[in-house]
Amino acid sequence: MKRYIDYGFFTAAIFTLIYIIAALITGITINIIAILMCVGGGILAGFVLSILLIYFSPGEPILEGEEDNYIKR
Repeated sequence: MKRYIDYGFFTAAIFTLIYIIAALITGITINIIAILMCVGGGILAGFVLSILLIYFSPGEPILEGEEDNYIKR
């Protein structure tokens, strides 16, 4: 489950960067409100992605260190 939350954080960072680049390209005046909206949108998108990955992930989670118990030769 930690992996999905890490994916959410990574997605939030990528979306925040995309939002800020889009704001710069479109010529919107960059102020603290615009930056906070970019960060908030990225965090919200990352949170939604984490929840969706946790909810829709297939199978039961394999705990750290127990991978060898699931490998069949």
